[in-house]
Amino acid sequence: MKSNKTKNEFIELRAQGMSFNKIAEEIKVSKVTLMKWEKELDREIAEVRFIELETLREKYYMNKQSRLECYGELLEKAKYELKGRDFSEISTDKLITIMNDLENKFNGELKEIKCVSEEKKPFEIEMIGEIPIYSWSLNED
Repeated sequence: MKSNKTKNEFIELRAQGMSFNKIAEEIKVSKVTLMKWEKELDREIAEVRFIELETLREKYYMNKQSRLECYGELLEKAKYELKGRDFSEISTDKLITIMNDLENKFNGELKEIKCVSEEKKPFEIEMIGEIPIYSWSLNED
């Protein structure tokens, strides 16, 4: 019988997507045994795989607040640059396109923001042009 340490190594390697052949070579266990372990330990493998993928997502994926800050900073830079531009320059069209794209992304993120008070009344932000309109909804769920 193999040790728990060996089984844990198998779980880690299998969760990383390593083949049975490579795992067999690395931990010195037969492929048949590994296939049997996979059936027994499928939940543990899935959990480790989920944790690893979640860690990668957190590392490389910005959360909503970070995206809003990033879009806002880039939008401000584009607006500042646009103010200093002569509209006869050909690259102004490109800058206007970038500015509009950033505004759309920024506003798209804002549309999803909802805050719920203790009385369960959602607070919503609605955009009218560039002006945010804040309102409380009295609808109860």
